[in-house]
Amino acid sequence: EMSLLHAGRGEDQTVHIRDGHKSFLFEPEKILYIKVDNVYIEIHTVDRKVASRQSFSAVMEKLPRDIFARVHRSYAVKKKIITIGKGYVQLETITIPLSKTYREEVADLLDEDVF
Repeated sequence: EMSLLHAGRGEDQTVHIRDGHKSFLFEPEKILYIKVDNVYIEIHTVDRKVASRQSFSAVMEKLPRDIFARVHRSYAVKKKIITIGKGYVQLETITIPLSKTYREEVADLLDEDVF
């Protein structure tokens, strides 16, 4: 039903999101963050937002782990553009909650202390 990832050679990797009759291709580097909103998942990129009905865990399994980190039960962010605060991550002008469950894992990924 919904295809998520087309693995090409090296940097040609794209994420394929399909919702109903529409298909969207994303370069993982252009995705800023992913948010769960009720039954939809929102993919926020540098130039658009796309909503799709699919599971958050299915998307997370297919995204490159070296680029994205889950920071909350409802959010995943692009690692290299965030700064960490106590209880939140900052993505440019967007503040995203950082749950206790993921705090230590995110801190280890970024070699920072957030306690």
